[in-house]
Amino acid sequence: NSQVGFVDQAKCGEDLVAGDTRADEQPGLTSIPSLFLLEHNRLAKEFKTQDASLTDEELFQKARHIVIAEIQKVTYSEFLPVVLGQTLMAKYHLNLPSTQTGTSKYNAGVDPAIFNEFATFAFRFGHSLVPNAFKASTKPQDLVNNPCVLKDNFHKSEDCVLGPFLSGKAWKNLILGISQSQSEKMDSKMVTSITNFLFCEEQTSCDYRKGFGQDLAARNIQRGRDHGLPGYVRFRAFCGLSVPSSWSDKPEDISQTNWDNMKSVYTKVADIDVFTGSLSEKSVSGGVVGATIACVLGKQFKNLMQGDRFFFTHPSHGSSNEKGLPADLRNYLSNRKLSNILCDNIRDEYVIR
Repeated sequence: NSQVGFVDQAKCGEDLVAGDTRADEQPGLTSIPSLFLLEHNRLAKEFKTQDASLTDEELFQKARHIVIAEIQKVTYSEFLPVVLGQTLMAKYHLNLPSTQTGTSKYNAGVDPAIFNEFATFAFRFGHSLVPNAFKASTKPQDLVNNPCVLKDNFHKSEDCVLGPFLSGKAWKNLILGISQSQSEKMDSKMVTSITNFLFCEEQTSCDYRKGFGQDLAARNIQRGRDHGLPGYVRFRAFCGLSVPSSWSDKPEDISQTNWDNMKSVYTKVADIDVFTGSLSEKSVSGGVVGATIACVLGKQFKNLMQGDRFFFTHPSHGSSNEKGLPADLRNYLSNRKLSNILCDNIRDEYVIR
């Protein structure tokens, strides 16, 4: 678990500390773990108030326990229902217990490790949703650059994360602005900030007139090949979907335009890369992603729940040595949402509910 964040009086980019260098890949990404770092510290202070005898390590672990559970709660009750839709949530048994006293079932035979397919293409569906710029809120403070242009802020923290006078508060404006903004449409397109200007080495190379950066779509396709992923049609077969045998056999969940575009660059349907094909599918009913991506996500998140002995809704002292949250903490989390975490860590009057 990476921890990342800025103290309120941050003095330089080195004040950003994380377990993964990608934590500051772009400002929107940095804002999320920064929020949960504040939440961790808020909880630790609260526990200290309740019991002054707790050591620093005990405070850290108690707060960490709750933050992990909050992330699980937000993921399964707010994020996945939007991505997959209610039909697939039920199909893959991803709904959390309907009552505070209900528990989920741990399965010691399920491996909760991350699938190669999940990491390499399926969970990268969000690249289609990325905008060219983030519109930040005007509070708690004014930003140097608003909107925050993505192509100019890869691995840069000064303007959109630290903010004026290096206060370390600008990411709060950013996360509030993002929460009030519409994402790009889920489709086979990705914006130019990540297809033409990804990771520009110098400011001038991000200029539309003078130069270009890298291409994230090309990276994703090449990554799939490097990782030895089968082609797109193999994944459709694996997921029980119709499998096209030729260009005259278009799947119903792919538009004619997308099918023709793939035909123009691939010799055979068997050659279609899974990242390309899966992003070309129409969204599943009530969800965001297409059926192939939904299949991989559903299987992965099912395993992450059932195979994690510490998943927060498992029994706290189960027969298979499960260690979910005790009833009092489950009760605390029952109505807790991402909006509550925003309100508790960013001045309440700035948060739109």
